[in-house]
Amino acid sequence: MKKYSFIVVIMFFLVLTSSKEIIRSQQNEEELIGTWIMVNPEKIGEADELLTTKWVFSSGNECRWLENGIKVYTFDYSVSNYSCDNTYDSKYKTLKLVDNISQKNLCYGINGFSEFNGKTYLSIEFEGNPDPMVFVKFTFQNPHELPEDIN
Repeated sequence: MKKYSFIVVIMFFLVLTSSKEIIRSQQNEEELIGTWIMVNPEKIGEADELLTTKWVFSSGNECRWLENGIKVYTFDYSVSNYSCDNTYDSKYKTLKLVDNISQKNLCYGINGFSEFNGKTYLSIEFEGNPDPMVFVKFTFQNPHELPEDIN
C-alpha cells in the first residue's frame, strides 16, 4: 500500500508539471506562512480528503502542530539548503523544526509547492522516509471563516 501511495503522489506531481500548472521554484519561508491541512495523498484533487492534522506557520518562525483542533507541539522553523546534519545541497530545501521544549530537530525535505484547481499544495518528506506528506493551504474569504483553533 505504501508503494501505491508513493506512486500516486509522484504521478500527481508529474501531471501538474506536464499540464503546465504553475510550479513555484522559490521554496522559502514566505510560502509556508499560513495554515496547512494534511490531505490523504491517495485522494488529491477536486475532493481532497482532509485529515485532522494542521500545521500553522507564522511570520515569526513559529510552527504549531494541531490535531483535532488541539495544539500538540510548537516549533521554531527555518528553511535552508542545509540538512539536519548540516550537509549543503544547492538543489533542495530543508524545512527544519526545533521543538521548543526538547530542542530536538526534525527535518523534512521540501519536494515542492504546486497550484492545482485554485488550491496550493505542499509536499514534504521526513528525512530518511521516502513516503511524502501532502498538505493543502487553508484559505478563507473573510475572517469569520477562520476556525478558532488556528488563531
